[in-house]
Amino acid sequence: MNKLTAIILSAILSGTFISCSPAVKRYSRPNTRNYASIKTNYLERDEDKVFEEKVIRSVSLRLSVNIIDTANAQLKEIAKKHKGYASQIAGYSSIVRVKNENLEKAIKEIGALGKIYSKSIANDVFTKMEIKTHNIKLENAEKSRERYLELLTKAENVEDVQKVEKELERLSETINSLIRYIDSSNHLAEFATITVYWKEKKKPGIIGYIFLGIYRPVKWLFVRN
Repeated sequence: MNKLTAIILSAILSGTFISCSPAVKRYSRPNTRNYASIKTNYLERDEDKVFEEKVIRSVSLRLSVNIIDTANAQLKEIAKKHKGYASQIAGYSSIVRVKNENLEKAIKEIGALGKIYSKSIANDVFTKMEIKTHNIKLENAEKSRERYLELLTKAENVEDVQKVEKELERLSETINSLIRYIDSSNHLAEFATITVYWKEKKKPGIIGYIFLGIYRPVKWLFVRN
């Protein structure tokens, strides 16, 4: 076992706490633009600010409306009005996201589109410890990747190069996975998710309209008397 192989094994053992991901066919550097901001925040960390607890809010509404397509179009406008966006507009179920601070107003406006017959709110907490743990994993994975990049320049034969590249592939995937997780949790903490299930109001047939026309004036007479 040559000196380079020993260094590689040592680096692997020192990074065993980093979760392993399947190797990809070709090594590619992680998205450095996204990581740069995360790394900067971590290195400058004011733990009370960077690692503060995050709350991910989600709301589920069931509404009956006259015309679902019209309600979906109005739903998109409500999301836009409250600094959000439509994540999914699909017939009988749609998902929009709005800024957390505008959630209550958005719910009220969506409710005005029809009649709410079911409503549920869930709050998932992304704890300070979870945030800190993922940031530390990310920093350690990046440090390991930099060490392997240095080893790659010192590789003396094809076997050594292949060993280093295999670890670089794994670390690259681990870093990208951690970045996606952190970015996703930050995004969901900033934007509340509203899922709307639509139910179209049943329209009476011709006979139904006749009875409805008779019922209303009769009801009015009883109420008046």
